[in-house]
Amino acid sequence: MRLTKLVTLVGGVLMVISLAVTAPPAFADCKDEIEDVDKEMRDNRDKYTADALRDARKSLQEARRHITGRSAECRREVLEARKALEKGKK
Repeated sequence: MRLTKLVTLVGGVLMVISLAVTAPPAFADCKDEIEDVDKEMRDNRDKYTADALRDARKSLQEARRHITGRSAECRREVLEARKALEKGKK
């Protein structure tokens, strides 16, 4: 019985450690994606309509608000920015 509790405890601790170690790179990845989309917008602004650029900027601003919080929402906003740019190609 004691061995089972020990294995459960060690497994739980290892799971928490793995989550803590892998979480910061996920935020950094989202930050990198924001910078990539922003650079794409600046470098190729003549390829997109003004509406598409405006919508993409709004989505990127929302993504920046979620960098330190929930990574899933950050990524969702980056995808929205990319969709807006794709939809607004000239």
